[in-house]
Amino acid sequence: NRWAVDSSGFIAKCGPWGGHKIAEQGLTVPEGTSTSHADPDNMSFFYYCRGKEIISDADYEMRKSTASHNTIMLEEHGQHGHCIMWPELWNYWPSMLEMRRDAGWTYAACDGTDAYPGSSTLKLARRHFIFRDEVLVIADELESFGHLYFRNLLHTYGRVRLTETGAVITCGKVAAAWRLQ
Repeated sequence: NRWAVDSSGFIAKCGPWGGHKIAEQGLTVPEGTSTSHADPDNMSFFYYCRGKEIISDADYEMRKSTASHNTIMLEEHGQHGHCIMWPELWNYWPSMLEMRRDAGWTYAACDGTDAYPGSSTLKLARRHFIFRDEVLVIADELESFGHLYFRNLLHTYGRVRLTETGAVITCGKVAAAWRLQ
């Protein structure tokens, strides 16, 4: 498949800070070493429909913030490196568990549990993406050891109209329904 002006698709991000090469070799990034553009954005995504960017990252300042990305926050707490200008991250290994394409649909599964500090509160953080044609389904598996609420973040430059079951996001002539269940 080739990308055309009116194509639809999504981009999912989940992986170790410092890149997969370090993870594949079993190396760690030495303490005090920058991992370049290490944003606290594991399990985040972008969504394009008919050539329009419907779901995108928010604009943000120099400090890296989980809240600037389409991912999950634990109450008001972000991922490792949240609200730090140049985070030094090492020895955390969030990962893409699975990615496959078959008969016109795409499936991806991310395990972002290790992206969040505080292993005493978070038990599991996984995100599943299923995409076919223009439809993107996202299912989150979120578990905590105690009382904890999760914030599901979603950013767009389009117009948002709330509905009883979610929202309708309009970017130019393209409208996308967002349903929460």
